[in-house]
Amino acid sequence: MTLKIKFNILIMIFIILAGITPGMIIGFIVESHISQIQLDAQQAKFDRAYLELRRYEQVREIMMEYHCTDETILQTIMETFDPVLIALVIARESSYNPNAISKKGCLGLMGLSPDKLRDWRNPVKNIRVGSEYFQEQIKRFKSKRLGIAAYNAGPENVVKYHGVPPFKETQEYIVWMAEQGERL
Repeated sequence: MTLKIKFNILIMIFIILAGITPGMIIGFIVESHISQIQLDAQQAKFDRAYLELRRYEQVREIMMEYHCTDETILQTIMETFDPVLIALVIARESSYNPNAISKKGCLGLMGLSPDKLRDWRNPVKNIRVGSEYFQEQIKRFKSKRLGIAAYNAGPENVVKYHGVPPFKETQEYIVWMAEQGERL
């Protein structure tokens, strides 16, 4: 008889002498399995909370580089589809100035074209409209890189050039976004 068989026989004898029924064993196994599922669920909640906290810290860090301490702006950014990406777009488009007007006439924090939002000085509306538009571009072109290009140069130019347009501003915008993303 092998050692493994002897060990199993001893376990069975112990179980019988201890008055442990097969139902008790099954109950223990089920309880152990349920406990593991609960632990896994708690770990997943912890992981999500940690990721959310990390995003919050990254967004706050970006905002602080531009001396922005506006809690409304921070909260609105955190409600978007990709808070860190949106924080970077705002940094690039307006340096966190809600009254920004670009040389090309783009308005507010997200640098919206005038046809996108009448009340462009409202930071909450500006961020929401801008992030929704940006998310649409990412979905449309199935790529963050092309979404960034479409946000900056217009989706018609991404279509026209079958990818990132050859515009210097757009090329620099994409490089800057990639560098900033790597830094975080």
